[in-house]
Amino acid sequence: MLYGTRKWNRGSSLLEVMISLFVLVTGLLGFTAMQLDSMQRLSHNQCYSRAIGIASSIADSLRANRDALLNGRYEGRLTSPSVTRDCLARACSSSELADFDKALWHEALSLLPRGQAFIRRTQSGDGQEVTITLCWGRELRADSADCSSDAGKGTAAAGAFRLQLLL
Repeated sequence: MLYGTRKWNRGSSLLEVMISLFVLVTGLLGFTAMQLDSMQRLSHNQCYSRAIGIASSIADSLRANRDALLNGRYEGRLTSPSVTRDCLARACSSSELADFDKALWHEALSLLPRGQAFIRRTQSGDGQEVTITLCWGRELRADSADCSSDAGKGTAAAGAFRLQLLL
């Protein structure tokens, strides 16, 4: 039986400590990268969910105010019109309701980073085909309803949503 301990068997060496720290730091960096990616995806999914709600609201309003849609009151890039009448409080004409709807949508688009919308209507067989395009974190091209390939200029939640309806 040995009662003494050998000198080289006491404690851990500096090399073992450095390797352990390297493994620990590598694991922490990996965890941090996963957390950052998760937060970016969450932000994108929140914007996508908001865009679906806004597009659904636009679609419901287009169905409800078909006369203004057929007269071209909803087409083009969505800008904030000057609203003179509150259509929730009293009755409005179809053109006043279209302006009121666009003002509400413009306000809802502020929930998306650099949110923009474009509505295009085309004749399709027996009905009208309506395409609603929403972009956030990037620009709509001036001449079409397509989002630019500009990848958001630093915005993590850049994206687009397109909804097509047959009315």
